[in-house]
Amino acid sequence: LLTHDPDTVGGIETVSLELGKGYGIRWIGASGFFSILKGFFTALSLRFSKYDIIHIHDNAGYWCTWLSRNKKLIYTDHGFWKSYFDANRPKNIFEKIGEKILVRMQTRRIKKSDVVVPITSEIMSKLKHEYNLVPHYVIHNGVDTKKFRPLKNKKEFDYIWVGTNSISKRLDEAKNLANINGKSLLIVGVDGENSKNIKYMKSVGRSKMPNIFNMARTFIYFNKQNAYSLALLEAMACGLNVITNEYILRELTSQGTFLGYVVLDGKRKKFVRINGKNSMNLARSKYDWEIIRREYRKLYHSLLENDMGDVKCQH
Repeated sequence: LLTHDPDTVGGIETVSLELGKGYGIRWIGASGFFSILKGFFTALSLRFSKYDIIHIHDNAGYWCTWLSRNKKLIYTDHGFWKSYFDANRPKNIFEKIGEKILVRMQTRRIKKSDVVVPITSEIMSKLKHEYNLVPHYVIHNGVDTKKFRPLKNKKEFDYIWVGTNSISKRLDEAKNLANINGKSLLIVGVDGENSKNIKYMKSVGRSKMPNIFNMARTFIYFNKQNAYSLALLEAMACGLNVITNEYILRELTSQGTFLGYVVLDGKRKKFVRINGKNSMNLARSKYDWEIIRREYRKLYHSLLENDMGDVKCQH
């Protein structure tokens, strides 16, 4: 259950599409106030549905914690709204009101779901210390290694950056690194003015992304938050080198090689590199979606059988 159509380009949408294979996917198809209204009626219909488990991924599941308590509720925590707004401060009264609403909705999803699954160790730690959910285990997000794989494309660019939030995903820092090293950079997901060494591609269909990744040698990913992205996993699966914050790569592997420091909000942060061969092998061996789906299937079966011994993230 999620807010937007899982066929759209997006993070949580892609996760839901992959995890929903073999199960049902429901999205409420609205945002803002209408998402709250439509979410109410969706939760009411799910209360009388054939489903035994409702797997929640975002705000669409809020009303299920009120109206669909006859079902087992699993909430995958992809990150905290509070952490997002700490890093991206609201600029006006409407954004401040939105912050309070989103944080409160997420808090209820966490407190009222039968099981909460963190996708990172940092989220796991916050669930433990702020919500008293113990003990925990992490199920990382994954990547389709059949679609995202090395291709014999011409490497037109040294670096590639992928995202829709240029501030949160530190586009300026990526551009600075490219300029300092004299590298060409492909920027995917936002608008900008092309130059000799930098090219922008705003609208790219998801089906074209494997080819787009294979146009570059190295994926650059800096982030205000301590969170890896699906794009990072996809770049790894395509055999790209990865340059990112040390604290981000540490979540996935200890194979990163220290390169230097990048200044983020006036503070020096370590950044590291993992080469393409190692990143591809890591994606295939640990983060293929089939591996991740098996972890969730075990969770579903344990929950239905009331055997919670193997479910390590519960109240």
